[in-house]
Amino acid sequence: MNTAINLYRNLIENHSYDPWAKRAYVRLAEIYLYMGEYEEAEKYLLSEKDKADSNFIYDLYNSWGKYDKGIELLEDLIQSNNSNFDIDYYDNLAQLYIQSQKYEEAIKTYKKALARIEDFEKRYEGEECSTIEKERLNRKIAKAEELRKGEVITGECRGRVIVDGIGVEGVRVYIKDKFIYEEEFIGGSIGLPFTLTDKEGYYLIDNLLPWEYDIGIGINPERIFGKAYLGSKDNLSILKQAGVLVNNFEFNTAIEILSPDDKIEVVEDRMDISWRQIGGAASYGLVIGLINENGYISSVYMKDIDGKADTDSNKVTIYREQLGPHFMGFLSFYDDDTPTPETLLGFYGGAKVLYGIEAYDEDGNLIGSSMPVIKSEKYPRYFVLISQELEGDKLIKKKISRSKGLVFRLS
Repeated sequence: MNTAINLYRNLIENHSYDPWAKRAYVRLAEIYLYMGEYEEAEKYLLSEKDKADSNFIYDLYNSWGKYDKGIELLEDLIQSNNSNFDIDYYDNLAQLYIQSQKYEEAIKTYKKALARIEDFEKRYEGEECSTIEKERLNRKIAKAEELRKGEVITGECRGRVIVDGIGVEGVRVYIKDKFIYEEEFIGGSIGLPFTLTDKEGYYLIDNLLPWEYDIGIGINPERIFGKAYLGSKDNLSILKQAGVLVNNFEFNTAIEILSPDDKIEVVEDRMDISWRQIGGAASYGLVIGLINENGYISSVYMKDIDGKADTDSNKVTIYREQLGPHFMGFLSFYDDDTPTPETLLGFYGGAKVLYGIEAYDEDGNLIGSSMPVIKSEKYPRYFVLISQELEGDKLIKKKISRSKGLVFRLS
């Protein structure tokens, strides 16, 4: 990080004539924001504020808690660039108003953006703006109206970000209102409201209307490299009136697989897996899945494998014929509704079969996994099944053999 800072500073100080020097101010502002040095970030931002992205302005002043300064800057930029319409400026300004509980101003800002869109459509007949964007603005206005009226008791979302039992400071926690954003994922999280975890890793997002929300985090990948995620597989939550959503993001060092080696070829009908036991485990689960040609994985979870917890034995045997039936309900299809090979064939020869171990406490909570969120390779740990003669192969060979015999007699 320091190397990048020095290079950008050198560009500004010694090569001010270079067109890239102006962009260096913005880059330095972004770096200092990432480092949590908000005053330094603001200094470089204001040096070239006309080139700053509105999402960055929101990110800085929201992270800093200086909502009024962000509002003032965005209002100034909208006014000075009135001829150029960018909906993100209005969106981020309104969001800062909402976080300042200035709902009337937020509503006015959203309506101004909507009016600009409609004006654009009138002036450029035939050029229709995104219907989705207009619908989204109307939803945001409706939500702000509810907050302004104060007739509904709001709730909050809280939790903690933990890595190996220690809270992590400065992690962004995003919340996506499903009434406004209907997509089923949190992508780059650009434009979504967020808060930061405190020194102990705790976060709080308050003043939330009852609805469905997606909750996600933005964390340095290096911080969770080799760590397994122990949270819910689905962070969609329903908030009731005056309710509290508790959503923790917990990561632990992955359970160590002792054998076999990764990516081995398996010829036999069985394979042994062993692992290093972890404290607090009351049961273990075996995870098996197929990696298809697109990299997507369908998995089978088999809990409490032969009571391995608190015993000297930490080994389980996978039998091909026992696993096959578990995949009967796992179907996948291409866009044209034709089934994928793994749907038709199950454990076919040459297939990549992922495997892993999960640990559970006595209450059934996941406390460990051998499958890290981020690792040095694309796929989870897997083995490769070597082709074997299946019943279908035998039938085809039998049919061919009969055909050959028939031809021989005719000749």
